[in-house]
Amino acid sequence: MSVTWYTWLEQGRDIHATPQVIEALARALQLDDSEHSYLRRLAGVIPKAIQPRRPQVGDSLVNLVDSLLPNPAQLMLPATDLITWNRAYARIFVDPSILPEEDRNALWIQAMCPEVRHRLVNWEGETQIAVGRFRAEAAKYPGDPHFGRIIGRLTNDSDFFRDIWGRHEVQGFEDRVKTIEHPDVGAIRVSVVKLRPLEHPHLMLLVHMLDDDESRARANRLLAH
Repeated sequence: MSVTWYTWLEQGRDIHATPQVIEALARALQLDDSEHSYLRRLAGVIPKAIQPRRPQVGDSLVNLVDSLLPNPAQLMLPATDLITWNRAYARIFVDPSILPEEDRNALWIQAMCPEVRHRLVNWEGETQIAVGRFRAEAAKYPGDPHFGRIIGRLTNDSDFFRDIWGRHEVQGFEDRVKTIEHPDVGAIRVSVVKLRPLEHPHLMLLVHMLDDDESRARANRLLAH
């Protein structure tokens, strides 16, 4: 297998690789589950998904996101475009309603909003993980113009994103704890949980579960004002 073959595979070109070749390559490279899935999608072994249009989300889903208070929560499309979010998300991270509509995207907010960069402990590591997840999701929609626009904007506007994107790393979703250092109340620790609504399985509901009593008390203080 030549360097050109590997390059075309990474670019998602139609290289007609058999499942057996892809499985052998995955074993040789000792890929983890997320990387293995990403490789199979690039090679076309897994059927390519169709990026859905922004759906009309009913009141029940919006009310569900609101009911998760004081835990921050947001509902997103595959390309991390925000559909709805609750007050805790707006107070602890940043309020998407004050941003231009094209910037209401979770990856864009994490990579580009100064408030999030200053508040999120280990911002570089957390953003590297977010970019890896985005790459894994984008592989399901090869050639999708909306993913391409987001990648293009971030590549143009963020040296950090451009560097991380150029590494071609993928990241699965894992339960983990992250810390937000809020300027008004101090450290808030959350465990992030990802769910998918049955009626809209392409959507992602991310819930930032407050990890301890002190974090819950601090979040409630923010919501009281």
